[in-house]
Amino acid sequence: PLPRPSPANSSTPTSAANPASTIASNTYSGGTTLVGGTLAIASHNNIGGTTTPITFNGGLLRLNGIGITSLSAHTINWSTFNGGLDIADPAHTFTLGTVIGGTSFTKAGSGTLVLSATNTHTVGTTITGGVLSVTNTAQLGATNAPLNLSGGTLRLTTGSTSTLARTTTLTNASSIDITQAAAVITMSQPIGGTGSITKLGLGKLVLGAANTYTGQTTISAGIVQITHANALQNSTVNLAGGTLDLNGLAASVGGLAGTGTVDVKGTKLTLGASNQDSTFAGNITSSIGVGSVEKVGTGAIDLTGTNTYTGGTTLTAGTLGITNDTDIGNTATSAITFQGGRLRINGTTLTSMGTHVVNWSTFNGGFDIADAAHTFTVSSVIGGIGSFTKAGAGVLVLSGANTFSGGTILKTGTLSISSDTAGTSHLGGTTRAVTFDGGILRITGSAIANLNTHAVNWSTFNGGINVDTAAHTFTISQVLGGAGSLTKAGAGTLALSSANTFTGDTNLSAGILRLTNADALQNSNLVPGGGVIDLASVTSGNIGGLKGSGAWNLSGETVNVGNNNQNTNYSGVLSSSVAGAAFNKIGTGTLTLSGANSFTGPITIKNGAISISSIAAAGTNSPLGPGGTAGAASASTLVIDGGTLQYNGGGASTNDRLFSVGPNGGLVECAGAGLLKFTNAGAIGMTGTGDRTLTFGGVNSDCEMKFAIGDPSVGKTSLRKIDGGRWIMTQTSPLTYSGDTIIEAGILIPTAATNILPHGAGKGNLVMDEGQFEMNGRDLTINGLIGGGNINNRTSTKLLTIGDGTLNGSVYDFYGTISNGGGTVTNVTKIGSGTQIFTGRNRYQGTTTVSGGVLQVNGAHDFNHTGYLVTSGKLEVGDAISATATPAPLTATGAGIIDLNAGSSFRASTVNSTTTILNDGALSTGAGGAIPGITGVGTLIATGGTLTSATGIRQGSISLSGNATIAVTTNGFSTGVTKVNAVNIASDGGTGYAGTLQLNDNDLVIDYTASTTSYATTLAMVKKGLTVLGGNGKGIASAAVDGGSSGKMLGVIDGGATGGVVTSLSGFTIPNPSASVLVKYTWRGDINLDGVVNGSDYALADTGFSGGGTGGWFYGDVNYDGVVNGSDYALIDTGFSSQTGPLPEPAMLGALGMAAMGLLRRRRS
Repeated sequence: PLPRPSPANSSTPTSAANPASTIASNTYSGGTTLVGGTLAIASHNNIGGTTTPITFNGGLLRLNGIGITSLSAHTINWSTFNGGLDIADPAHTFTLGTVIGGTSFTKAGSGTLVLSATNTHTVGTTITGGVLSVTNTAQLGATNAPLNLSGGTLRLTTGSTSTLARTTTLTNASSIDITQAAAVITMSQPIGGTGSITKLGLGKLVLGAANTYTGQTTISAGIVQITHANALQNSTVNLAGGTLDLNGLAASVGGLAGTGTVDVKGTKLTLGASNQDSTFAGNITSSIGVGSVEKVGTGAIDLTGTNTYTGGTTLTAGTLGITNDTDIGNTATSAITFQGGRLRINGTTLTSMGTHVVNWSTFNGGFDIADAAHTFTVSSVIGGIGSFTKAGAGVLVLSGANTFSGGTILKTGTLSISSDTAGTSHLGGTTRAVTFDGGILRITGSAIANLNTHAVNWSTFNGGINVDTAAHTFTISQVLGGAGSLTKAGAGTLALSSANTFTGDTNLSAGILRLTNADALQNSNLVPGGGVIDLASVTSGNIGGLKGSGAWNLSGETVNVGNNNQNTNYSGVLSSSVAGAAFNKIGTGTLTLSGANSFTGPITIKNGAISISSIAAAGTNSPLGPGGTAGAASASTLVIDGGTLQYNGGGASTNDRLFSVGPNGGLVECAGAGLLKFTNAGAIGMTGTGDRTLTFGGVNSDCEMKFAIGDPSVGKTSLRKIDGGRWIMTQTSPLTYSGDTIIEAGILIPTAATNILPHGAGKGNLVMDEGQFEMNGRDLTINGLIGGGNINNRTSTKLLTIGDGTLNGSVYDFYGTISNGGGTVTNVTKIGSGTQIFTGRNRYQGTTTVSGGVLQVNGAHDFNHTGYLVTSGKLEVGDAISATATPAPLTATGAGIIDLNAGSSFRASTVNSTTTILNDGALSTGAGGAIPGITGVGTLIATGGTLTSATGIRQGSISLSGNATIAVTTNGFSTGVTKVNAVNIASDGGTGYAGTLQLNDNDLVIDYTASTTSYATTLAMVKKGLTVLGGNGKGIASAAVDGGSSGKMLGVIDGGATGGVVTSLSGFTIPNPSASVLVKYTWRGDINLDGVVNGSDYALADTGFSGGGTGGWFYGDVNYDGVVNGSDYALIDTGFSSQTGPLPEPAMLGALGMAAMGLLRRRRS
């Protein structure tokens, strides 16, 4: 509804963008303006009452219902009118007697509007629906105002003669209704547009201009008369009850349809200029003179009525169809002139031209024999310079000694000839052109062996040859090219002797198609429908493709099908009557086989795919043939050698078939909705020699294979899984192939309890990409593990064993994941001498055992869920590894080696080893352990327990917390030197420490060049660590000092304060002696650290005492109280009297040499 107006005198406009309808009774009085669109009312009160102003300024007023019969009480801008009325109800007739001026007027709606005034609007009248009724043409506006018929009907009710002298445009299907029989309405100006027009009413409509409209003209009643020859030149006239009067003009009509009468009145009627097809069942007659018909244009017009014109018929272009003689005149002798067009023979009544007078000597045109079961014969001699065209599905027989020189064109159907010798050639002469454009040339008898002397369109050939006589052979030795097809019909033989290049189909319906060149059909799809393909002279042939439903029997030859790389379907039966036949699928396309083939093979898939929807049991005919005998499948009957066997069935296909794999490998694809299940446990075959890969793919899940897979006599077989589906390995014995097992996508899952994948000497590796191998609760042993993807164990505790790979010393990088389902455990064991690298985020929960070769872990490998046992192999932890969550034990026994690279951070609950650990990263232990030694530039972190090293520690730093202990075993003054850059022991929350570095009887060197472990810090840790100095045993401690005789002590020397004498005092080379601290296990009072307490030591103490009593151990402060006094001398005396002989110097130089070698060893990238 319209918005309620506010002031009582306001008006409401509508526009094209805001059409509106009113329902309520409105009370505004200011008037209504129609600017665009439509305003709908059902009563005067909808627009304020019966007298409110209405201004038409571009919009339409719709009158709904039949309640409004007049607008006379309203004030309307009739003199400046621009708009229209929409009479909505088909039952409503509204009369308007006021003069309409202004510009344009539009009639819309399904109802009737009667105009009774002489209107003066100048821009024109448009009718879009319903009926606009006028008494005379002046009521349509100014004399020159155009008329636009865009639907609806213009009704003229006058009973007299009137001229509609205004241009008219047809934009939609419209009508003109002249109601009075005595009325004559002449449209003297051109009519254009694309719409159609229907003549209604008893009166006469006269068309007096060269009209250009292209829509149909339907005459439903009355008469349409033309006074201009081109009044209907582009329109097809449909006589549907009315009459077309040509008025004695040689008129051109676009087309003719319907059942009425056309009177040519002694002139020529030209039909077909609109190039449209139509059928006319009426009567073309001539009430004056003879009258004639000419067919022009490219369309086809069928005449099915009894026509009585007698002036003859000219075929200039297109097709004119007849069924009987009388369709083209009232006698069987009427003239027919072929001047470029074709005569269509419909039905089977006419078998020849009979007694018609035909311009045979100047012939130019052809025949269209429409009915495929009909034969039409031309025995007359055809001459002239024109061409002869055969069209239609039927047969046309030429039997005259023709002389026409324009050539023969075969469009469709069959043209039959029996002679092509000079003087009697049915083709116009032995050198005339013959163009195959879809039709078939039938050769009857045995006189015509070829068309070698004719100019034939071999390079663009599209047609066929019917060799009618069984004993006759017709040969095409030229190269057939183009995109056209070849049809072989008839009982005789057609021989092709060239390497043809045409790409259309080859349709074999009867007789013999003999290929004397192996490439005669190399690009063409063979469509068997009967007959025989003879390859005897070449023994093999390349066929572009195979399609259709006809049977094909091979007689010992080899056929290579698929050379044109197209996808085709063949539902026929493939068979073989002679042993030795072979069927090879080549090319990249897919050949779908669905017939019950009895061909015994072999069928070899060399390229592309053979697609099937079912596989029967061995011995039963199926798309792949019988495949052996019942219960005895033969692997040799189907060979996959570079191509794909695709199963696309909707249901499950369980079968006992076997197949062979060639040197080029192959793919078995489970692509349909149903499951493909190979249940035969026998071995598939291997043809030829050399390495090959058998691939399994498809998006379907749970397709199965049970057959054994081995190697060829020479070479290896690899197994590959692609696509997203899952293939189940139901084999019960380990497979014996020697190549890799490759999983690029999807899932490969075994069901047997045994290790199904081949492994051991000479076997391949498991190569993963993005797919998954599901252990399915089975142990798995493989040689090497390469690539990405996932190995998953979902059931129970199982073992994954990884060996060497194919060669000892090989390196294999696995960046995928090894995982297990909830509640299950996967143990991993590395054997052999090769190197296996893990760089993925493995999450298996179990023990990792390295008992041979090297297991290197890099990247995102997760150590948090597994324990590590290194027996006789080597565990390398690569850069950027962080294992900081739940710790796991790290153990090396026997000859096992643990090696942590720089950047790694490894946390273990316990660290045990019988070989030296190489740590350039960060090794953390929370429960201690026992190791023979640890070297490298990494960080050793103890957060709990006691970690004991038998041969000292060479690390970048040592960190302790949680009351952990790092201890060096008592060595008896031999090899237990510890060399680090920093010692960090966490605070106990007070003044003490929460960890212990237990040196026992070993020495410690700290290079504090780049750390905060200064001499003072070191001394503080020693004082807290030695109970003999009042410490609590936490810090840097020595059980040998605290538990031994009172003559032993840890001497602490700062190279920065002693001029770098740490080197000379320690007995071994130190890289930064002026920035190092030496903690040396020695006698109390061995101030110069030469291993004995003697006068030299007393002399140094005297120097220290004389110098003010400071200077640390090196100057006599052997109790570390900050002064040199009597207490120190007493301790020196104790050391002197306690020594039983010179203390041996520790072999520190050799130890530090070993450390230097560790620092300089080659780093892994």
